Amino acid sequence: MKDKISKILILLFLMPLGLTVCLAQANQIVAKVNNEIITTDDLERYSKMLLSKDNKEFLGLNQEDFKKKALNRLIEDRLILQQAKKEGIEVPQSWLENKIKQLESGYPNRELFYNSLENQGLSLSYLKKSLAERYLMKEAINRNVRVKVSVLPGQIEQCYKENKQDFQTPPLAVFFIAKGKDRQRLEDIAETIEKEGIDKAEKKYENELSEINSYLKQLQEPLAQAVAELEDKKHSIKKIDDLYYLIYRDKIKPAHTLELSRVQDKVYKYLWQKSFSKKFNQWVDSLKEDAVIKVYLSFP
Repeated sequence: MKDKISKILILLFLMPLGLTVCLAQANQIVAKVNNEIITTDDLERYSKMLLSKDNKEFLGLNQEDFKKKALNRLIEDRLILQQAKKEGIEVPQSWLENKIKQLESGYPNRELFYNSLENQGLSLSYLKKSLAERYLMKEAINRNVRVKVSVLPGQIEQCYKENKQDFQTPPLAVFFIAKGKDRQRLEDIAETIEKEGIDKAEKKYENELSEINSYLKQLQEPLAQAVAELEDKKHSIKKIDDLYYLIYRDKIKPAHTLELSRVQDKVYKYLWQKSFSKKFNQWVDSLKEDAVIKVYLSFP
């Protein structure tokens, strides 16, 4: 199991960049980015990586549209890597050594680590090269995009005011619950609630009757349904699976808009990501304009 996990770790380091090993001699060239070629093997492996991740932008695409989008993404990766090299970005040797040690630590010993690489058609030198290229791409993005992203306090406040409906809490259910196989025991608790009130019943049966504060959508069915069907200050006993449940609904707190101070971080992250995506796309588009890109793969 440990060996299997380590193999996955290695692939996660390599695959996101679309940097793959061209093992088949009969590879066809599907694209050329400046002086660098992209083969059918490159595109196939990159496509598998995209499918293995939760990429919403690829959901529902037919095969041809998916392949076209995947190739475009792979071309962008190559352009970013080329730009990093053009800017003279260097990989710290200490960083590279630490990454190798991190991957190697997932194996009982170094020999098994090397064997795993070999079984995947990789070599230590290729692994180092791929990790280094991953670093170069990330650093190029940091220098050309990330440092230029900023979110002003006024933008946060404006976004909050324009989208208050997105910062509402759902109705909150406040109820008490007791469960067990003895229905009569729950009937006794229910009788105490009716005669003495929920506060005294909670104290009397403190080890059995618990107060719950939860959004209905977070509760499992049929418990959520049972709470929703009750009126405030009413109770019922339901059998769910092998247990009886005494449910006393205290109240349902209505939905309300959260204050800016409570959602400020969320709004900031949203605006930051929006700004980052815009600047990143603009930067990549500029790289494409200055590059010589030829696509040999035809799409209907």
